[in-house]
Amino acid sequence: VTSSTLYLGTTRLWRSHNRGTSWHAVAKLDGTVFTTATAVLPQKPTQHQGISAICVDPNDPKIIYVGARDGRIFQVVLKAFDADGKVTDASWSAATSPANPPALDVVAPGDPGQFLSSYCTDLAVPKLTGPAPLPNRPVYVAYGSDYLSWNLPQHICRGRVWKVDFTNVATPVWTPLGTNGLEGKFPEPPHLIHQQNFANALAIDPLDPLHIFVGCHIGVYETKDGGTSWQPFLDGLPNVPVVDLQF
Repeated sequence: VTSSTLYLGTTRLWRSHNRGTSWHAVAKLDGTVFTTATAVLPQKPTQHQGISAICVDPNDPKIIYVGARDGRIFQVVLKAFDADGKVTDASWSAATSPANPPALDVVAPGDPGQFLSSYCTDLAVPKLTGPAPLPNRPVYVAYGSDYLSWNLPQHICRGRVWKVDFTNVATPVWTPLGTNGLEGKFPEPPHLIHQQNFANALAIDPLDPLHIFVGCHIGVYETKDGGTSWQPFLDGLPNVPVVDLQF
């Protein structure tokens, strides 16, 4: 794995080891190709099954996290390479969207609706400053919108920012990080509650794994405690959607 490695996503995870001169789909030793599609041929996968976010673990470039348009998150581990750097074996595991397990997304009385499918807009993994300051390199997940829908903002009962722990790849653990600190403020109320404030982009301070920024449908917010609490980071920023962040 070198600086000439590139990734792109369709319903497959494509990798180039030579700056895009050639590409190959990541697959297992037996030829089974990684895919986010669940359709069986001849049925074609839908657009909602495509890859919408890719994150290379900054602590280990052989670990790739993939987010799908339907909310699923995958951990892909590159296990073997040939002499030219092409992947010859890989493995992967999946974490379903946080809306699927009922315990994570319960509709309270009077709740405007339950979130049924999600759009993963970004993934981020902190660069660790020591051997193990955080549990198993957590992956932070943002759920937002591709802005191609006419629908009103969907309501995710426990928020649009999550942390996933793949320590046990068979049963990844989801932790909701949505709080009222992520509420989008209009000039006048009613404001955009955090359950509906699209989370579009994530960026983590490379010197502090607990210092995280999220760009939302309204504004930028930061946390200095790994997502326990959030504060607006808006001084001088127009009241507009923020769809990407780079640190």
